[in-house]
Order: sequence, then structure tokens, then C-alpha cells
Amino acid sequence: MKIAILTGTHRKNSAYKTMNALNSRGQVTCELVHYDDVMITIDENQESCTFYHDAEPRDIDEFDLIYIHGAGGEELRPLVASVAEIKGIPFLNSENLNTQYICKASQYLKFKRAGLPIPRTIVGYPSVLRKAFETEAPGAWIIKLAAGSNGKDNFLINAENDIDSCDNKSLYVMQPFIANDFDYWIIVGGDKVLLAYKRSRDKSRTHVNNVHQGGTREFTGNPLPKRIESIAIKASNAVNREISGVDILISADNKPYLLESNFNYGLPKIEDIPASYFDSLQEYLIAYAKDGHRPQKGA
Repeated sequence: MKIAILTGTHRKNSAYKTMNALNSRGQVTCELVHYDDVMITIDENQESCTFYHDAEPRDIDEFDLIYIHGAGGEELRPLVASVAEIKGIPFLNSENLNTQYICKASQYLKFKRAGLPIPRTIVGYPSVLRKAFETEAPGAWIIKLAAGSNGKDNFLINAENDIDSCDNKSLYVMQPFIANDFDYWIIVGGDKVLLAYKRSRDKSRTHVNNVHQGGTREFTGNPLPKRIESIAIKASNAVNREISGVDILISADNKPYLLESNFNYGLPKIEDIPASYFDSLQEYLIAYAKDGHRPQKGA
């Protein structure tokens, strides 16, 4: 039996001692895997987890049990647990399945499972992203903090050395750069769109459309395309959010790509927000409360 023991430190800690003690008994073979050696890949065809143990890639399928042992890797642990569950591989400490989906990486896995369109997504610390850059298709890539917001810590890279600007202790999401002119920012309440606007950028200055990074917004007076509205509502539902801000990129060839669904979304200046948004929000909140959608006491 092969067991992967995941830990957050390279020191000879309790996980290291546990591995040696179990291996000495001869009935199981344990390997120590550090969180910064884990790479998660998510796209429309797969969700995979690779361990770069001793620099040699090992797929999670090669193990009979995943023992999530050590602290650290808070944003990564739920992904490892989720992939193990999807693949039917036993794993210890199932509490790691409980997540608020604040991390973009966890959102992408839920979006994929819901059949929503996402870019090819690779998740890991900079050390394994360098390995991914060597094997992926050539071209421009986006690397962004897994828990980032407002377009901060979002880099356009064209060479492996560009990854040097990333913090080695932080988890990142890597995706191919998708040529585009704009994205939609959509606030969803239940099964309705409460507010939507387009965001665009000066392409000579930046690769992101975020208003916080110099982009501009244009409120959509007309109804959203039905497909975009459907993706936004399904995305919010996929991560269990009754109200959320959903970001959908529209590629140059008019294909939608879902980027995130956040409950802590920002708003423009109050004077720039259409009054209809607050009217719709108020109507939704009152209806939600009257319908009794509240957690039970003691739950």
C-alpha cells in the first residue's frame, strides 16, 4: 500500500517521523509530499493532482491513501481533498473539504464540476509553476494570486524567468492569456441579475480590465445575453452564494470564460450606481427573509 503524507514544512517534523516509523514496519510505503510540490490542473477534460516528490512527478492516482497531515497550504488542502474525493481515493482529515471558496483555485474546481466554461487552470506555488511552464504550450500566460482581488498581483508572463517576480510562499493560479476586449462584471441575487457592466482597458498599459487597475466601466442598459446571464447565475449557485459578483471574460472570438464569483465584491462610487440596483437588491433581500431562508437554531 502506498501512502502520500502531505506536510507544510521541509523540517524533520512529526510527518517526517511518522513516515519513517511506518516505512520501517514493512507493510506500507509512505512518501512525504510538501505542499509546495503539489500541482493541480483543471480544465474541461480533467481535474488532476501531481506530486513532484524528489522532483519526479507522481500522479495522485498512484497512491492508495492521502494523509493530509501537516499545517500550512490552507488554500491548497481543499483542492487536494476534492480531487481525491472525485477520483475515489481515500484521504484522511475530510474537514479539508469544507471551504468558503474565497480562493479562486477552489472556485475553478466547482465551476468545472458544474459544467461551466473556464480557462485551462494550473494551481501551485512558483516552484511547480516553473515546471508547468516548461511543459505547457508556448505563449503568454497569466499568473495571479489564488486569493488575490482587484487585479492585484496579476502578472502577464512570456518566459519561465518571469515567475521570479512571484512570492515563493504564496499560492498562484496560472492560465493562458486569452485575447479579449472586455469582460462582464455581474452582481447576482438568487436567480436574477441585479446589476451588470462591461469593463475594458487601455491595451497599451495593462492586460487586466479591472477598474482598480485603470480599466473603465460601462453599465449595460440592455439585458445581458441569455448565455452570459445563465453562466453568472450558475456560477453563484456552484459556490453556494446567494449574492455574488461574477466576472466573465469574453474572448476575441466571442467565447465566455468564467473567472470568479465573489461574495465580497466591490461597488463603484454611490453616485455612479443605478438606483435600480438598490431597488432590486432591496426586493431580493425582503423576499429572501420572508421565504424563511435562514439557518436553523443550533445548526
